[in-house]
Amino acid sequence: MEHYKYKFAQIVEMKKSMGLSAAVYTQTTDVEGEVNGLMTYDRKVIKMPIGELYEMHSVLYEE
Repeated sequence: MEHYKYKFAQIVEMKKSMGLSAAVYTQTTDVEGEVNGLMTYDRKVIKMPIGELYEMHSVLYEE
């Protein structure tokens, strides 16, 4: 999930520097043959702890 963290850091920087108002991460789960979702294809494994995602995303709501 290091790639997700890297991309998310870019989103945070765009919000701070340019006033970004929206961003979308469309792949919440893997699809057949892919491994870049936040959960596995069968949704049995969450690849990044929910608490960690919450902490990362909370910076978007700070004023």
